[in-house]
Amino acid sequence: FSVAKGLHNLVAYAQNPNVEYVAEPIEYIFLVYDKDNVLIGTREGYALVPPTKTFPIFEPAFNAGERQPAKAVFEFTAPAVWKRFQSKKPELSIADENLRNATTTPVLQAVLVNETINKYKDIEVVAIVYDENGNAKAASKTMVDVLPAEDQVPIIFTWPRPFDFAVSRIEIIPKLPIKI
Repeated sequence: FSVAKGLHNLVAYAQNPNVEYVAEPIEYIFLVYDKDNVLIGTREGYALVPPTKTFPIFEPAFNAGERQPAKAVFEFTAPAVWKRFQSKKPELSIADENLRNATTTPVLQAVLVNETINKYKDIEVVAIVYDENGNAKAASKTMVDVLPAEDQVPIIFTWPRPFDFAVSRIEIIPKLPIKI
């Protein structure tokens, strides 16, 4: 997703169909190519794999320089090491979603809600914005340092450029760190 001149956010969608298993942090790589299928660059990292969930893997600010990315390939580069997930799967929800200034400087505000009795730290939250054809067109990430038990916190996502598409749907996905 183009963010600013030469800068792009990379997002992959993955799914763990296992109900009682999570993977230890697993290595991955994004490979970004131009229209001539020439490699522009790579971005590597580690992803936590939560149980029974579709989740985004977000890499911000990939610098393509003067070249224009045409395709990105994502792959896990190591085999998953599965561990039994012993505790109840925590669930957080999103409320009061509000997109403003979509045609100038988009700002998405929402509330991250914790209805559990657990306090959570270091929560990654990813927002994906879709056009009228259901295509993902923009993405952003924010971090929540602390979410107290039975509480809520405001979250904000921003983009430096206007959306040049009609927004039909927004998906906001909280990702808790998983303790194995």
